[in-house]
Amino acid sequence: MREKMLKLILNQTTWGIFGSIFGFAIGFLLKIYLINIVGLESWGKYISAQTLVTFIDILISISIPTVIIKFISKSKLVDSISTNLLLNKFFSYSIYASIFTVFSLVFLSDIIDTKIFSNLSDFKFFIIFMSFHIPLTLFSSIITSLFRSVLKIKEIILYGTIINVSVRAIATFIVFMFTNNIFYFIIIELLSSFVSIMILYFIFHKKVFNFNFAMTHDFSISNEIISYGKKIYLNSLLVFFSGKSLAIIVSLFLEPKLIGVYSIFLTITGVSMFLNKNLRKVFSPVVAQIYENKDFSLLNNLYKETTFLINFLTIPISIVIIYFSNNIVCLFDKTEYINEYIFLLHILILTRVISLLFGNTGVYMLMAGLEKNDLFIQIFKTIFTILLSILLIQDYQLYAIVLIFFVSNLGVNLMQFIFIYKKLNINPYSKDLFLLMLISAIIISFYYVFNIEMNLIYVLPFSLIIFLIFSLSFKKKIYLIISKYKNELSS
Repeated sequence: MREKMLKLILNQTTWGIFGSIFGFAIGFLLKIYLINIVGLESWGKYISAQTLVTFIDILISISIPTVIIKFISKSKLVDSISTNLLLNKFFSYSIYASIFTVFSLVFLSDIIDTKIFSNLSDFKFFIIFMSFHIPLTLFSSIITSLFRSVLKIKEIILYGTIINVSVRAIATFIVFMFTNNIFYFIIIELLSSFVSIMILYFIFHKKVFNFNFAMTHDFSISNEIISYGKKIYLNSLLVFFSGKSLAIIVSLFLEPKLIGVYSIFLTITGVSMFLNKNLRKVFSPVVAQIYENKDFSLLNNLYKETTFLINFLTIPISIVIIYFSNNIVCLFDKTEYINEYIFLLHILILTRVISLLFGNTGVYMLMAGLEKNDLFIQIFKTIFTILLSILLIQDYQLYAIVLIFFVSNLGVNLMQFIFIYKKLNINPYSKDLFLLMLISAIIISFYYVFNIEMNLIYVLPFSLIIFLIFSLSFKKKIYLIISKYKNELSS
């Protein structure tokens, strides 16, 4: 049973990673194409509207997707009547909440534009167009949660991610050969999302559960579900403000061009963190299982090995980005406006690198019984971010944002590390990790000492050389980690 479950987890994780790679790669190229056409100012306004809509989505979703994953499983689908009534209740609420929210945003768009987002001219049009994302996002989260509740990640990737991303990319490429109006991109997103949702709904209805939709008011949701939903809802709001408070502040106080610059920098640095996020999904169930068995010696070894592996895979990517940073940012903005902020990109990259050296602290906090401590850290981070922003952002703008990003990220990682070390007596550091840090520091220092600038045509051979240096230096270590992980799964 255990072996079967672990194989299932790995299978689902593989599909998840594939979908993430596909979506990220196409999305990265699409941003390069689109930003060059619509410009930094329009892109900055779009990102601000997206942040606003994301916040509203979380507010009105009231944790329905998480409740679905918790309470609607394959075994519970046998009771078709109660499941059908519960889903009807969720869908009925979603329809009412979406209609009310869209009308409210359209009606209040002028006030939101002038009173809240006064730094963004003509922002009300972005609010109106983006408001129609809310019902689609809400229904999409419900449908994908239904698939996740019955462990069908493959269907989400095939019929959700791939179709949605492909249709959006192809339509964007064709349409923006004839226009530079970003509102057409918003319309394309709406249409591609609608198509994806309809396909997923049809497949779930036909192959998983014969769901009959009808507006319902009579069915009462159990106290257990309501209690769980309230707890998760509060937690999701705290997590959102912790993770997105800086993005909200950026949208409220920076001019559109600087919002666009910051968004591009996060996209570029996200290349290295992208692998880290997906590796979390692989190691999370293993961490949870080892902690449950109270085998802290094995947990300590896993912490060291996963930290080394994450850094082995991601630091070379960060090095390549640093060496070719001038060329990479020019792909997004040919006006060279972004070039004067290039050193801020380097600070963001180095912040990511230093954070990775603490290991996947978030996974160990959540999977090893330190959820309350982590919640305290996230609340502290949110308050710290807001207070520091009030003090600095008006005078220092993007420089202040990058400073806050640097301090808050390293502060969170340091506090998580301290809690993990005190509670579990484990740490991520080993001789191999220190050697990796030394090699990385030497290669990165060459760039700054000799002020190296390389043409983009050399990115492939340079990348191969960097990965070859790391691979040869740690060939035996990587082989041992992979062998141990395979043995753990098969035992």
